Formats: sequence, structure tokens, C-alpha cells
Amino acid sequence: MSGHSRIGWASVAVVSFVTSVAVVSFVKLEVLVLDRNYLNDSFLSSISAVASLKELHMEGNMLDQLNSLPEKLPSESWNYDFPRCIDRGCTLNGSLPAQGWCELRNLQELDLSGNELEEILPSCLANMTTLRLLDLSSNHFSGSMTLLSSFFNLSKLEVILSDNNEIVDEAESQTWAPTFQLKFISLSGSSLEKSSGTIPKFLHYQHKLQVIDLSHNNLSGKFPTWLLENNSRLEILNLRNNSFIGPFHVPYHPYPKIWSIDISHNHLGGQIPVNLGLVFPNLGHLNMSGYAFKGIIPSSFGDLVSLRTLDLSSNHLSGTMPKQFAMSCSSLGYVRLSNNNFSGKIFPIGFNLTNLSFLYIDNNQFSGKIPNSLPDIQSWAFDFSNNYFSGELLRWMGNMSSLQEIAMASKKLGGPIPHSFDLVTLDLRENRLTGYLPDWIGNLSSLSILLLKANHLQGKIQNQLCLLACLRMLDLFQNNFYGLIPQCLSNITFEGTHQKSDIVDETWLVDDYVPIETLLPY
Repeated sequence: MSGHSRIGWASVAVVSFVTSVAVVSFVKLEVLVLDRNYLNDSFLSSISAVASLKELHMEGNMLDQLNSLPEKLPSESWNYDFPRCIDRGCTLNGSLPAQGWCELRNLQELDLSGNELEEILPSCLANMTTLRLLDLSSNHFSGSMTLLSSFFNLSKLEVILSDNNEIVDEAESQTWAPTFQLKFISLSGSSLEKSSGTIPKFLHYQHKLQVIDLSHNNLSGKFPTWLLENNSRLEILNLRNNSFIGPFHVPYHPYPKIWSIDISHNHLGGQIPVNLGLVFPNLGHLNMSGYAFKGIIPSSFGDLVSLRTLDLSSNHLSGTMPKQFAMSCSSLGYVRLSNNNFSGKIFPIGFNLTNLSFLYIDNNQFSGKIPNSLPDIQSWAFDFSNNYFSGELLRWMGNMSSLQEIAMASKKLGGPIPHSFDLVTLDLRENRLTGYLPDWIGNLSSLSILLLKANHLQGKIQNQLCLLACLRMLDLFQNNFYGLIPQCLSNITFEGTHQKSDIVDETWLVDDYVPIETLLPY
């Protein structure tokens, strides 16, 4: 309810069990939240008695006839001027009728997301001159309609959300500039490639954008540096999973407001811009994974002192970790450098990544011994597999109380199996481990994946394995075990060992957009 701070709590009702009598008793009610109830259409007529109502939220109900909502709310009570109407996920279907909706001329926010609407919207919606937010996400809009250009005359419009619709860009001949200046545009998964395959032209006229999400559209062409250059207030840029080509060009002057960039899974290549850390000094999240960047990590990454997540995986990058980067980026919590050609030691001496929780450097050419200073990191997961590390597995791993995932298949590590009682994944395949399966292994109550293939372990397979109630993958092949397999293992439902675990919480990967409420002044 952070967006309602301008309205006193005495004027807000959040209702989980609702009756007509209960609602009409609030004579000064301004905000009514009816989310996730079992409302039917007959209930709507009782709401019309609440003349003070300004906001109506009905997310997650099953009102399949709610298309005629305004008809259920008589004009003599409402005067058609309530500013917010939230019908998210109410299973609205078909098309919205013009009658009723067209009279809501003073509407400020219209959220129709998560329904089953299709065909075309009433043309009269273009007359809602006070509209600031329009959310059409996750419906079934499709066909050759100019869904967005019909709203170009709404000068107060600041937020457009139309994810997961098959909308079509305005016709090639339509080059007029919209009257609005958006702050937030999200057209993720909107099949823009079915029209021109390029970024909608009306975005060339936008200069106040703070959030741009055009991900999952298969857009083509060169990287749109102009989106950055035109919007000095930009905070989030998400172009993930498109088909942009060529180098990643960044502007020459700093953009201090940008804190999240995701250009992963495109066809970009070449060197990482050497001035990236200087142009985006306050960057918190950077994802450049999944194609053909080459060369080294620029030293300017050492200027990214606010960086929290970094994903450069699945490229052709090489060289070592820059010393300034390892010393200065102390806020880093998530680093993924997998599937590159990095070499040398993991980190230089004196590195300062004490907040690092997830470290994935598998399938590189790192070598040497794993640093003794890693216990200072409160890791949840790390994957050092398929590198050239040597020496023994370090006993201090058992002292990392938060550690949940260890993956260190490397062919050269020896010693006994380390233990950490919160482990979810333990992957030590193809090393030189010796000794027996430890008795304490049955105490790993959360362990789901245990992969010890191709080591030098010996002795009997312990019954303690049967205590692992969460176990789904087990691989003990190519060791020196003898005796019978414990019969109790037949009670465990196993999955294939070809899968690879990744327990990282997706919240690290920045889906936490700027709250829309902060973009709309009231």
C-alpha cells in the first residue's frame, strides 16, 4: 500500500471477507481493496453507494462478466471520476465494451493485466486525458492493430506496461511524435519482431524514461545506444534475449542514475567497452552473458563500487581478474564468469569481496590452489568445476555455515570430503578424493545432490545415505566401494545426474524494478 501514502489509513479498507453491509458502512472510504475474494457481479451494485471511493482494487477474483464493470456502478453515484481502477487477474475475457468504460474520462490508472482480453480496445479509451498508467500485460491481444499509437494523444501518460501480448508496431508511414513523455515502458515478450523487428519508433521521441524493458522480442539491428543518449534519467535498461548485433557502444559522458543493465543473450560481440565503469559509476547489476564478447575485463570495472551482481558467463573472455576490481567492488554478492577462458589465480592477494554469496567460475582455465582467505566469504554457493586447481580440499569449508552448494569437479583435488550441514548440492566428481564416506553424511538433511563419481573413495556404502530424505541425485560410480548397495536406497526417488544445480535466488538477478508509485507524483 505504499502508493496510498497520500490517503489516511482511515480512508483505506483491505477486505478479506466482504459483505455489502460492511462496505457501505464506510461513508468516507476512498480506497477499497477486494483482492482475492469470491465476488460476483451482483456485489458491484452495492459498491456504488460509496460515493467517496477513489480507488478500486479487485485483483485475483473470478468475475468473468466484469467487462461491464462501469455499467454496474451507476453514474449518479460515481460521476465516472474515480481515478484508479485495478482489475488485475479477474479473468476478464473477450473484448471490453465501449458502453460504460468510455465514460471514465478522469481515470488516472487502468490495470487490466493478467486477464484474457483479446481483439481491440474501445477507441474511446484514447479520450482518457488524465490517464497516467496503462497496464495491458498478459492478455491475448494480437493481430494488426496499432495498440499503442491509439494512446499517443494522452499527454499525461507516464507508464505503459504491455508484456506478453502480440502487439504490432505503428505502421511505417506513421511517424508522428506522441504527446506523452513516458517514465516507464515495458513491452517484454510482445512479439515486436512480427512487425518491423526493430524498436518502436515512438521511443525515439522519449527523453524522460527511467525504466526500459524490451526483453524477449527478437529485436534486430545494432545496439541502440540512442536509448541511453536520449534518456539521461534512465535507471534500468533490459534488452535481454533479442538479436542485436555488433559491438556494445556506450555513451562518452557519465550516466550516474543507471543501476541495472541486462543485454544478455543477444548477438553482440567485440571488446567490453574500456570506459564502462566510468560511464556507469553507480551500476548495481550488469548482465552481459550469452554470446561473443572477447578480450579482458577492463580495469574501469574497479570503479563499479556499487556493483552487486555481475554475469559475464558464456563469452570468449580471457585474462585474469583485475586487481582493482577485486579490491574495490566490496558490494558484490553474485558473480558468474562460467564458460570463458579466464586463467591464473581466482583472485589477487588482498581481494576484498567479503559480501560474495554466489561465485560461479566453472569451465575456465583458472589454476593454482584455492585461496585460504575464502573462509572470510559467507558463501551460499560456489562452482569451481572444470578448471586446473590443485591441492587438497580445504577443511575450512565445513566452517562456512551458510554454504549450500559446492561444485568442484577438476580432476586434481585431493583429501577427505569436507562437510557443511546446510549443503543442498555437493559435486566433487572426477577428483582425487580418498578415504571413506563419513558417518556424518547422514546428518545433511537438506542434501539433494551428491555427486562423487571418479574418485578414490573406498569401503562400504553406508546406510547413513538412506537418512537423506531430500536426496534426488546420487553418483558414486568409478570409486573403490565394495559390498552391497543398501536396500533402503530403493525408497528414494532419484532423478538423472545430467542436471546441474543452481540454487541462486533469482532476486539477485534484478527483477526488482523501481516501484511505479515512485514515478507517479500525486
